[in-house]
Amino acid sequence: MTHLITQDAKFKVAAVANLATSGSWTPIEVDGRGFDRACWAVQRQTQTGATKNTLRTSLYNSATSGGTYAIVTGCLGTMANTTSSKTYQLEFKINGDRPFMKFYGTGGGAGTATMACAALAILYRGSRSLPPTQDLTVVLA
Repeated sequence: MTHLITQDAKFKVAAVANLATSGSWTPIEVDGRGFDRACWAVQRQTQTGATKNTLRTSLYNSATSGGTYAIVTGCLGTMANTTSSKTYQLEFKINGDRPFMKFYGTGGGAGTATMACAALAILYRGSRSLPPTQDLTVVLA
């Protein structure tokens, strides 16, 4: 029997945007119920423009879907203003009382460059028990 990573994890697109200075992406709500960890893989593409921007990130959570979101303590991050494409991974414990999450990203600094960005939430259980049903089913030949 083949073991697929999707048997132990759930993958969810959390954001996609083309950011300029002070621009931000609209986060997509991620339902973390049934999981205890979330790894956010954030991709920033090569920047174009005279001066380069940073990418500032933060995680918010809520007790209910569409509820009141509050910033998660210790979650602020800044990706340096380099010219090349970069991928970062940020990992957090999911609060079982506030399992709904939104991951925010904002272009920062004094740069004039724009950058394509994307964030993917990878939810999993530290206990390695099977996750809830996937949002999407992928059938492999």
